[in-house]
Amino acid sequence: MLAFFPHHHSIQDRKMLLVSNALVHIIANTSMWDQILLYRIDHTLTIPGSIVKAVSARFSPDGRILASAGLDGIIRLWDVDSMECVDVLKVGKKEVRSLVFFSMRSAVATASGSVIKLWSLVDGKCEAVFRGHKHHVNEISISPGERTLASTGEDGTIRLWNMGTLECERIIKGHGDWALFVAYSPRGDTLASGSIGENFAKLWDPRSGELSCILEHKDSVWKATFSPRGDCLVTASGNVLRIWDMGSKKCTNARRTRAKLRLIPMDLALLQPTASFVSAKQWRLDSGYLEWRRRTDSKVLSVDFSSDASFLVSGHGDGLLRIWNSESCRLLNSVQSHSASIWHVAISPDCNLIASVGSDLLENGEVDRNIKLWRIDKRSFAHSHA
Repeated sequence: MLAFFPHHHSIQDRKMLLVSNALVHIIANTSMWDQILLYRIDHTLTIPGSIVKAVSARFSPDGRILASAGLDGIIRLWDVDSMECVDVLKVGKKEVRSLVFFSMRSAVATASGSVIKLWSLVDGKCEAVFRGHKHHVNEISISPGERTLASTGEDGTIRLWNMGTLECERIIKGHGDWALFVAYSPRGDTLASGSIGENFAKLWDPRSGELSCILEHKDSVWKATFSPRGDCLVTASGNVLRIWDMGSKKCTNARRTRAKLRLIPMDLALLQPTASFVSAKQWRLDSGYLEWRRRTDSKVLSVDFSSDASFLVSGHGDGLLRIWNSESCRLLNSVQSHSASIWHVAISPDCNLIASVGSDLLENGEVDRNIKLWRIDKRSFAHSHA
């Protein structure tokens, strides 16, 4: 595992630590690689929660714009180069939980409350309103060719909206409980969905609305995304990332994330109710500290595929941002992105930036839901077989 260096280290210190520790360790234990890629992550910018009250974020297809969705019902469009806010869309009074870009019609769709709206990026006007969900819409996804918009939410249904007629053309009663996500495959022939209380992801044929496959898990599936080629699906369930082959519908790789180590002063721990540590998997007393790990801390809450299919990025309940090799599911790097949970991650189309939407605990006890941008620096090291 390749760990991220703390911010207090200088650039030179990081290089020295890298060569003397991480790189030597990897080369010594890697006999099958001809080349080693190091994914270094550098923090470039934070958009504070006092401005965005962030729920999610997404890059435009050309990578020039970052759109942020907020608890205040506002979409803000940011120029990626200057990181200046270039436009504001006042969607409504309720939080915006999801958004997608339409490249062909220069528009963005938003999900706020039970309503989906289509906004022009030319004049900022609302072009269409989609109504039908009984409760909050949690996620929307656009099909290849942008002919159909899929939505799902707290009413447990998946609705397919025809972008030509602007009407709902199919309702799939896919889940008995709160549906969390819906995702189109790159070929448009499969929809993936999942909900709270169901330990599986479901695959659907969007043309017929029929259930085609159930992918079994041991916990609720919070998020799933297809690879750019559509040959595999990655799911986030509990603290496990799984990669599924879309041909065989079998899990080909799985990685369990380890909870973050926590040190709590004993005088503070003794004041806490015993229930606070019930979920601790292991703990011990050490130099006046209670050392413990809580399993729920490392829960995978969001995941995204790079457009070149070379790596994955996941956001976790412990605030860690992790980068994985998309084929081997090997951990390449991690960084403490937020002090609390990361709710959403997005990779720019050119694979050079990561946006993480998460929570930071402030000194006054308040929670700051902000967006942080991270630049990825991929360094290649040659390694010849002995």
